[in-house]
Amino acid sequence: MELNNDQLTLHQLEQELNVKIVPGTEVMTDVGTHHFIKSSSTSDRVLVPQPSDDPHDPLASRASSQSDTTVEKLTICMY
Repeated sequence: MELNNDQLTLHQLEQELNVKIVPGTEVMTDVGTHHFIKSSSTSDRVLVPQPSDDPHDPLASRASSQSDTTVEKLTICMY
């Protein structure tokens, strides 16, 4: 699973969902006591992969930083 859960958490999810979670599949909703990071506070869409608290994690970067990077890449591609 892309969510980097340990084996105990995966086993708990399998029991709550009553299914076998095979490699390459994702849990796309909150299940019982397992709550995942959402795309916004009003959305029910789960982010896959889940962002971490690591300051070097590109998924956790600020929107302005992501926009700056996109503009830089487009500028390089045009010249």
